[in-house]
Amino acid sequence: MRVFVQVISGAVLIGMVVVSALFYAGSVSDDQLRKWLLACTVLWFVTAPFWMERRQRAQQETQAD
Repeated sequence: MRVFVQVISGAVLIGMVVVSALFYAGSVSDDQLRKWLLACTVLWFVTAPFWMERRQRAQQETQAD
């Protein structure tokens, strides 16, 4: 599960860069850019905490012992 969510998070970040480059090249309109960036941002904030939080918990548990 964790690897799957990490792959989605990485793909979303790559997607943001690709869409921005397409906008710069003139292949994507301003409206399309905004929609894609909003969707990517929402997906990032939904997926990232699932794989980032576990590492912090593990570190806290090892420090407590």
